[in-house]
Amino acid sequence: MTQPLKKQTSEKFIRVINARQNNLKNISIDIPRNKITVITGLSGSGKSSLAFNTLYAEGQRRFVESLSAYTRQFLERMEKPEVDSIIGLPPAVAIQQKPPSHNPRSTVGTSTEIYDFLRVLYARIGRTFCYKCGKEVKKDTPQDIVKNTVEFPENTRIYVMFPVSPQTKNLQNELNRLRELGFFRAVRRDSNEIIDFEKQEIHSNLLNEDLYILADRLSIHNDQDTISRLTDSVETAFGMGDGRVIIRDFDKGKNYKYSSIYECPDCEIIYQEPTPQLFSFNSPLGACPHCQGFGRTIGWDEDLIIPDKSKSLEDGAIHPLRTEGMQKFFFEFLKFAEKSGIPINIPYNELTKEQTELIWSGKGNFPGINGYLKWVEENNYKVQYRVLASRYRGYTICKVCGGSRLRTSARQVYIQDMNIPKLIKLSIENVWEFFNNLKLSEYENKIVGQIIIELKRRLKLLVDIGLEYLTLARLSHTLSGGEIQRINLATALGSSLVGTLFILDEPSIGLHPTDTGRLIGILKQMRDIGNTILVVEHDLDIIQSADHIIELGPKSGELGGQVVFQGNISELMTSKKSITAEYLTGKKKFDKPRKHRLSNNFVSVINPRENN
Repeated sequence: MTQPLKKQTSEKFIRVINARQNNLKNISIDIPRNKITVITGLSGSGKSSLAFNTLYAEGQRRFVESLSAYTRQFLERMEKPEVDSIIGLPPAVAIQQKPPSHNPRSTVGTSTEIYDFLRVLYARIGRTFCYKCGKEVKKDTPQDIVKNTVEFPENTRIYVMFPVSPQTKNLQNELNRLRELGFFRAVRRDSNEIIDFEKQEIHSNLLNEDLYILADRLSIHNDQDTISRLTDSVETAFGMGDGRVIIRDFDKGKNYKYSSIYECPDCEIIYQEPTPQLFSFNSPLGACPHCQGFGRTIGWDEDLIIPDKSKSLEDGAIHPLRTEGMQKFFFEFLKFAEKSGIPINIPYNELTKEQTELIWSGKGNFPGINGYLKWVEENNYKVQYRVLASRYRGYTICKVCGGSRLRTSARQVYIQDMNIPKLIKLSIENVWEFFNNLKLSEYENKIVGQIIIELKRRLKLLVDIGLEYLTLARLSHTLSGGEIQRINLATALGSSLVGTLFILDEPSIGLHPTDTGRLIGILKQMRDIGNTILVVEHDLDIIQSADHIIELGPKSGELGGQVVFQGNISELMTSKKSITAEYLTGKKKFDKPRKHRLSNNFVSVINPRENN
């Protein structure tokens, strides 16, 4: 039966004429644009057939038809839905309850595009710190060195030096080359004594790193002549020292090292300069070279080696040592534990971090668990050790990057003591608070002010939609269908699309009733910026907040597919045909069982620690 169309006013509608898809009975309806419309009804009454198989399918077909013939040949041909006509249909986006992506590289951060903004942010204002000494890594210029040096006290005597190239294989040949270039003096690393290598022979057993070549020596005065001479000397030293310069305070005997390379001048560890690609674990430039950006590698699984952490070492917490062939190593292990002050009669999970480190790494002549596992690997040519290794191998957190997926240069970039691996392990709510409390200089604000605004906006959307407990590092395939749908909803709103038809499939699934109000707020925001929202839903709160309601029925399957009602909530409450209205008004009620079955069997879940 076809529902007669109402007379149109100045409002705009999406007009569906004679839809026959699946079990729809030749229905014609008007869906108001820039409004929230809820399609409700019994399961199997044709809600998805109208929303997804008709409206969304036609929207997709029209999009494909708008492409060139060359592009269409690479796309699957889409059939036209069983409908006479759809008038006023805007571009359609479906946000459905679908299985999560099994891509091991997909996370909440990448799905919401927040991680992309973080990469740009850290590339623009992040500061690299050496993991060994903690000193900030940066490129030094002659002007920086001169500026720092002229701040020394008046009449301070200094040496301007440069190191011998570490690639030098023959020190005497290198000194001869330097002599030809006009450098005749050298200084030992641990002495102020000047060696004139034109007249005095330098021992060939002296290491390259123990010798500095003297470029100039002068006293500091805050005048133009001293600054000009110092600048020339530093530039010369930079050129001869492969971008490395040492300024020695003669009176204090202290060295100040500088480098024009992006490295730590004291430790001589070279880092990569921050770029957006450096923070991408999907790029060879940023991915950890050991785990290739997956964060996990195949190796010895601690959970298999110590499966029951409530056991003590004495009771056999370390599973491989329980076998008869390992009795000798087991007793040696207990003896080492007692000697090292490690309790052997308390649960393993109550041991301190230092004690577990000793158990795994050993000390002195005792190799520890890691040494034992290495010995098993060395004897891998024997069948029994291959079988033993197979029992305790699995996917474990990468030992190099700690599961962060990023290489060292990316992990050492910080903004206010926070690097990306640490940031993405925080809950979304805490990340949002971090950016709200972030204090930037005027210069930094000019560079990344817009990025910070966008990050705050997208994080706030996730908090408002009830996903504040997730972390940006959470893998997408571990999320529920409802969580994925809400992430897609927040991403769609974050992209600021306007003039679009959004079709949602029961977004309230998995939501606590207190979070439903926040979901409704998100839907209203999407409507208010100029979008049409079509929701397949049974939730009472969402139905009551809708601008327009369509109920399909009256029954399921072949007995459904008809428009039982369309209008607003006040009209629905007075409808005599609507089954939904009968339950809303209390005419019909669900019969609660008087007695509940009692069970003597239970499934016990003890101390679960997965995800949050």
